[in-house]
Amino acid sequence: MMIKHRWNCLTTDETWAQTPYTGWSEYANQMVSTIASKSKDPSTKVGAWITDQDVGTLSTGYNGLPRGADDNKLERYERPEKYKWFSHAERNAIFQAAKQGVSTQGGRIYCNLKPCMDCAVAIVQAGITDVLVFDTREPVNDEYLQDQERVIQLFKECEVFYYVRERVLEDIGVQPPQEVI
Repeated sequence: MMIKHRWNCLTTDETWAQTPYTGWSEYANQMVSTIASKSKDPSTKVGAWITDQDVGTLSTGYNGLPRGADDNKLERYERPEKYKWFSHAERNAIFQAAKQGVSTQGGRIYCNLKPCMDCAVAIVQAGITDVLVFDTREPVNDEYLQDQERVIQLFKECEVFYYVRERVLEDIGVQPPQEVI
């Protein structure tokens, strides 16, 4: 018996047009940007939009302080302190879905930045099967690139499609597949 695995299609701009999401690309990018604009973080605004396979909204999230935390304390917005206080957009979208009793099983998540390893784990655990990222930022350092290597490995092992609309692949030496199975 042969099992056919889904390959996570790590794409560059040239191959993005071949993905099954092309028709929603601009709309999804605008949605994620609008969601990200709700973040009070002055330096990094990240949005996440979780949909079902028919692009019906399941949940949204942006990076920010936990619900109820005092957002008037300016030191919480400064690096490195903000890393202790802020929750990432992807996790916030997953938390919001859970709070509302909405299943994300088999869903898609659209983001404007690549997920960190913690968010990637949350995405897998939430049953999300497609990750689509509109990221145009340059890699910031070697630690970031190593984190992205782990994210890619996790998504491969867990059969999560990972579409990245930029050139992250060249940065970490990964060649995109010629075909999507």
